Amino acid sequence: MNTNAIKFLSIILIIAGSFSSCTTEEEDIDMSHIDFSNIENLYEQPLPVIKKCVQGKWKPFVALGGDSGPGYYDDTRFRVISTDRVYNYVNNGESMFSFKYIWKRMFVEPLNHETYVMRDIDRKRDSYFFHSIKNDTLVLTNYHSFWASDIPHTFVWVRMD
Repeated sequence: MNTNAIKFLSIILIIAGSFSSCTTEEEDIDMSHIDFSNIENLYEQPLPVIKKCVQGKWKPFVALGGDSGPGYYDDTRFRVISTDRVYNYVNNGESMFSFKYIWKRMFVEPLNHETYVMRDIDRKRDSYFFHSIKNDTLVLTNYHSFWASDIPHTFVWVRMD
């Protein structure tokens, strides 16, 4: 085998080894010891932990924010957060709307902290960041970082599944 072929083969093996040794953020985290039902500062967690906590079926319970005080939900609406979409339903399954999302790490003023924000890619705006989960209760804020006139609303949702 000639010298150029050996050099080429060595480079290919080094590159292949480099890619095979790369791990994703999800592979780097040992989640076996995490109590996903009780995380005080969910916004401080790595993305795989946040994802695991928020995916599922949720019943909105109360909305806080604005001038009117708390607003309690007494209807049949519920939300489903999948791996890439948020579905909103009313009347025991009638679809209201949904949006496709991605996760974006950014500084969030209401928290004065950097966290992962669920970004609505259909409407090109930030949607939710997550405060905490206690038992089956999730606290989150609807957040639009670039719309100064939008008042963030905090929600309490209860897990349905």
